[in-house]
Amino acid sequence: MELGNIDLSSFTTPIEFSFNNLSEYKFGGVYIIFSINKNGIKQIVKIGESNFIYRRIANYLSPLEEKDKNNPKKITKRTIQSEVKKGIEQDLSYEITWKIVEDLHDRKELEKELIKEFKQRHNGKGPIMNKNNR
Repeated sequence: MELGNIDLSSFTTPIEFSFNNLSEYKFGGVYIIFSINKNGIKQIVKIGESNFIYRRIANYLSPLEEKDKNNPKKITKRTIQSEVKKGIEQDLSYEITWKIVEDLHDRKELEKELIKEFKQRHNGKGPIMNKNNR
């Protein structure tokens, strides 16, 4: 998959996640959600830092990572898919650090841009994830 001059396939790791025509890849802790249109062309839907995607939308990072102790319900692949799909449809970008990549030319630049945007959104601090702002 290429975006501008970035060949995302050279540094992305597929994770076990896809539904309908949406798939998710990650690199360096950043998740890229992309769609495949009717012509088979992959298009970036959203890009975000993994912790915030899962903490905000589904209150967990992934089935393999530590579960929310206040929410011990069984986490399945299907749950992740439906919750992430809801998040995409509702556009929860006000709560998540997103960056649509257009003119970035390498991974380091992408990561710097994501970190810079995150710090701007949160005054240099990480978001506080508690019951009141999930």
